[in-house]
Amino acid sequence: ILHRATKDLLALADELQIALDTAPLRAALARTEAAAPRLWSDALGLYTNLDLVSGALIEQPVHGGFLSWYAGIDSPTQARTLAAWLDEAPFGVPSTRVGASAFEAQRYWRGPVWQHMNLLIEAGLRERGESALADRVRASSLALFDASGFHEYYDPLTGAGLGGTTFSWTAASWLHLQG
Repeated sequence: ILHRATKDLLALADELQIALDTAPLRAALARTEAAAPRLWSDALGLYTNLDLVSGALIEQPVHGGFLSWYAGIDSPTQARTLAAWLDEAPFGVPSTRVGASAFEAQRYWRGPVWQHMNLLIEAGLRERGESALADRVRASSLALFDASGFHEYYDPLTGAGLGGTTFSWTAASWLHLQG
């Protein structure tokens, strides 16, 4: 998200012709782009988190790894990984892969689907030309709205709404998907 936000800020400054010292932003962009390969996990087939204390990858498959498309960082094998995740969970992209040891369908960030994350993943897929996968994420997101309304997060296996009800970011995601 930081990588994408930096790119977007530079593009906005250029489009709006705002006088801005872009050197710090370009340096930040170069740092995040150079750091991305270090986060790739061959074992998981996606980008993952880094333990800053040990310097080792945290080998847990979490949905944040799919934001690489949103950032504009590609990996051809990652599309296959996302397709497998969608086959395992009928409702959206779970925050932790269904088959992972840490997966818990209803435990906050250990398995539930978060619509705002689906929205970012879907947008990144579309921008990178992965229309079929983007359509699958979009369809599964809309199915959650139809099944359970605007909850904070959802059970990826049953579609049941979890957490707070009538959540604004979830409603905003629905509005965007209606686009």
